[in-house]
Amino acid sequence: MELLILDNEFGEIATVEIFSSLQWNRKYYDYGNFELETNIEFFNLFKEGTYLFRQGYELGIIEEISYNRSDNNEYSLKVSGRFITSILEDRVITGEKKLTGKHEDIAYQLVQENFIQPSDSARKINELALSTKVGLGEDTTLEIKNSTIGKKLNEFLEEKQLSQIIHYDYLTNRLTYSVWQGLDRTEEQSNNTWAVFSDDYDNITDIEYSTDISDYSNFAYIVGKDNLTVNVSCIQNNERRREMVVTSSDSDQTVLKDKGKQELDKNKI
Repeated sequence: MELLILDNEFGEIATVEIFSSLQWNRKYYDYGNFELETNIEFFNLFKEGTYLFRQGYELGIIEEISYNRSDNNEYSLKVSGRFITSILEDRVITGEKKLTGKHEDIAYQLVQENFIQPSDSARKINELALSTKVGLGEDTTLEIKNSTIGKKLNEFLEEKQLSQIIHYDYLTNRLTYSVWQGLDRTEEQSNNTWAVFSDDYDNITDIEYSTDISDYSNFAYIVGKDNLTVNVSCIQNNERRREMVVTSSDSDQTVLKDKGKQELDKNKI
């Protein structure tokens, strides 16, 4: 496997063929990230670089570089960052904006107006283009106010189990934005083949178990427009009540309750 260090114009700086560890972590509702541990000899090359490209996979942005020296004078270099889709965090919406259309249409409009053809040319990313739409999502309205575009779109698309991604073409140095939907491979459906991981199938090598209640919430107050407040409870039996507050610009009680359920779902054990 070859890893390429690229500069800010996607020019090749060096090839990394030897490393002790590589974590390439894809995430559906987030940008994904990587972490590489390699030889200290690549330190200056990574300092010059902007991107790390794994052929056939995503393009990563080099964000953190560090090294350690052990007692026996051996060095270990660690490089980490997020995938290229995280550049959607580089632009914000100031003031208030209201958009209507399908989820995909709204996402494309925001990217078009703030990254591809912005009124301020200094905000433009020349290499970025939009892929062809496929009609994902449903008719809806998005109200956005003083927000980071990437974070807002991640939350917005997750409502319909959609994701966003920027693909990198190594041959043309082009970036292409698209909204997409993964396949449900759980045993609760019959349209797609199942993806089952089990000792019985001999497709698990290591097992790690943990449980975490540090962010657990089971009761939500959802505060909407004009301080309209509704409650959603997921408290079971006699368990400890753990509250959270969710704010929204909506005034429909059903919409507010759905929002509360979504936020509670994000704060499960």
